[in-house]
Amino acid sequence: MRMDARRFLGCVLAGAALLVSTGRCQAACAGDCDSDGAVAVNELVAGVGIALGSSALATCPAADGDFSGVVEITDLVRAVQHALDGCPPVGEGALFRIRACAHEGNPDGQIFRALIRDPAVVAEAEALVGVGHRKILSGRLLRGDGGFNAPWSWNLDPDAVGFAEFTIELCDGCPAFVEEELDYWLGTVRTYCPWSTEVLERER
Repeated sequence: MRMDARRFLGCVLAGAALLVSTGRCQAACAGDCDSDGAVAVNELVAGVGIALGSSALATCPAADGDFSGVVEITDLVRAVQHALDGCPPVGEGALFRIRACAHEGNPDGQIFRALIRDPAVVAEAEALVGVGHRKILSGRLLRGDGGFNAPWSWNLDPDAVGFAEFTIELCDGCPAFVEEELDYWLGTVRTYCPWSTEVLERER
């Protein structure tokens, strides 16, 4: 049975004091659609719209706080908590400068930055600094620069970044490709994994 939007939002607000643990990986700031470090009322409404099926997940991928592919009541509760208490500070974690798509005609490639919070992944990234292409950085795409990936208008979720030996080709590409077709990448691909990954340095 479908619930009307007003009643649905009321249930979310009533449950805002509860922290529901699912055991899944969680987004850095569930509900922060534009990655500006805060969850506004319009972003909560966007999450409700996605949960009710009236909007596509691509309009706010961050509403799916546990990466399940759907927006559920637990995701909305976390979003309300972030609206009330604030998002985790962007500064938490290690910031790395990454190069992708370098080739003979463009040895400088294209640069983007990845913020990593998992200590094991941070250690892996540090071991890859300056060694060229060894592993593929892979992470969940979010809208907005996240406060660390300017001038791009996207970022990789700091709590969902890792390295892999192999990935599917669908998520491979240059940073500019993601920028040019951002809605497609956010709504369909949802993950970015440049096969030409090089970790250049840790910036902080």
